[in-house]
Amino acid sequence: MATAFFSALAKVPWAQVIDLAPGLVDKAQQLARDVRGGSTTLLIPAQPDPLAGLKSEVTRLIEDNADLRRDLGQASELLTELARTNQLLVAKLTYWQRLFWFVAGGAGLALLIAIAALARSF
Repeated sequence: MATAFFSALAKVPWAQVIDLAPGLVDKAQQLARDVRGGSTTLLIPAQPDPLAGLKSEVTRLIEDNADLRRDLGQASELLTELARTNQLLVAKLTYWQRLFWFVAGGAGLALLIAIAALARSF
């Protein structure tokens, strides 16, 4: 068994191992520092954010809310303008209605006077 171990060691390309050794040592030291410092950046691979979809949905809802508020503001302005127009129409209608009743009342009074004058003449 020992001979198999030593024969396997003899087959290792030691020149390449020696060339890679400084980089491996640096990585091992960095890993040791990260583990002692409480950092787990090297121990846990980065995973996609599970809330990314929710964040984008909330962002879309906020934008939709802003659009709805803008539309609501425009509708409010239109309703205010409609109320003003309605008030003007009511005022004009009231004027024409009063004028009609004044003329109709005057005509009715004139008719009564004419009837009374005719009745007196008989």
